[in-house]
Amino acid sequence: KLVRPELSGIGPIHIATEFDFAQHGTTTRVDRLAVSVEGAKPVVTVNALQPFEFNLKRGDAGMPVVTELNIADPAKELVGVVFQGLPLAWVSPWLASPGLALNGDELRGEIAASARDGGFSVRPKTPLTLGNVSVALKDGRTLFRGVDLTLAASADYTPQGWQVAIAPLSVAS
Repeated sequence: KLVRPELSGIGPIHIATEFDFAQHGTTTRVDRLAVSVEGAKPVVTVNALQPFEFNLKRGDAGMPVVTELNIADPAKELVGVVFQGLPLAWVSPWLASPGLALNGDELRGEIAASARDGGFSVRPKTPLTLGNVSVALKDGRTLFRGVDLTLAASADYTPQGWQVAIAPLSVAS
C-alpha cells in the first residue's frame, strides 16, 4: 500500500542510509548522515559534512521552525546534496493539484548548506540543470515545450524567515 498516491509513479527505489542521531529534549544532534537514493540508476545523495545540532519549534503555520543551529566549524559546509538524475516523473505528481503537467530530462546539479546568521544558507556548487522541459495545463494546452533550464538557486533561512534568489537563470529552446 502506498503512503501517498503521488508516489505511485516513482516505481521501485533503493534507499541506503548511514546515520548517528541523538535527541535530548528539543535538541537533535546529527553526528553522521549519508543517504543515497536510486531508482533504475543513482538519483540523489545527501551527506552531512560535519556534526551539527539544532532545536525545532512549531511556527505560526504549524510547520517546524529551526530556532537554533550549532556546528563545530562555521567556515565549513554543513550538508551536501548531489542530484545525479532526479526524474521529473517523481516531481510531476505534486504539480497535478495546481493543474500542471511537467515532463523533461532529469534534474542534475549540486548544492551545499552552511550555517549562517543563526540559520542556514543553501548555495549551488554546480548549477541545477533540466533539459527538454515541457509544461502543460490540465486541459492539455502547452505553456512551453523542449526548453533547457540552467539555474543557480540560493536560499537563506533565519528564524525571521526565508530569502530565495534564482540567479543566474538560463532558458534556451
